[in-house]
Order: sequence, then structure tokens, then C-alpha cells
Amino acid sequence: MASWLSNDTVLLDGSCPLPLDLPFTSAIAATLGVSRAQFRSLLARGLVRRVCWGVYAVAQAPDDLDFRARALGLVVSPSAVVTDRTAAWLHGVTSSRGALPRPHRRSRSSSDRGPAVAGARSPVVSGCFCRATSSRSAAWR
Repeated sequence: MASWLSNDTVLLDGSCPLPLDLPFTSAIAATLGVSRAQFRSLLARGLVRRVCWGVYAVAQAPDDLDFRARALGLVVSPSAVVTDRTAAWLHGVTSSRGALPRPHRRSRSSSDRGPAVAGARSPVVSGCFCRATSSRSAAWR
């Protein structure tokens, strides 16, 4: 077992290779040297939490607009538009179901008068259109 992951660890500290104040994906965790088994253990013990679909953070990481925007930035393209439940979640509105948003990609139809966009990292993510222009502000479209 890694020295930073002892059985009595309550919160991760600077000896852990994971970022303590930024969201990350499991792929990022792997590149930082966290094995799949260690990652599963971190999740099971509550030392790492799921922020949104495919994005994680250490338990003590912040949960604010800037942090959530950074989390979404890991799983959607920079020009993405987040809508509906994902936009509500971004701004701190939680659903009665308590489910975390799962960004889903939607293709534009030919009636949109633009090229079809399909597959991973397309610009439409899950209806009020909000596009983050920086980590400190948002512009409504």
C-alpha cells in the first residue's frame, strides 16, 4: 500500500499524488501514479468523490461554481453549451433525485443549417444556454 494511503487516512494530504484543489478524471489519476485498485479504494473509503460523470475530486476539495466549471471542462469541449440539469447543477441547484449530471452529446440536425456534430466533445451538452467565458464569469447566450 502506498505510504499516502494508510488504513487510518481520514483526508488526503500533500503526500498524495492527486490534486487537492482541482477536479480530475480517472485517466489523470492513473498518469499521476494512482493504480485502479488504489482509485477504487479511495472511492470506497470516501477519500475521493464523484463530482460529475467521469470527474472526481478529493473529499475536501471545494464545491463551488469555479470548481464545477473546471470539472465540466474536463469532459466537454471548451466551446460547449451546458443546458437544463447540467446548467442548474453548475450553478449549485440540485435535483430532488440527487443525481450528478451526465453530460450527453447531441448531434445537430440538418435543419440547424450547420455541419452535423456528433461524437465525443460536441458543443451541445444536455436547454437556458450558459457558456462559461472564464473561471470567474459566465455569459448568457
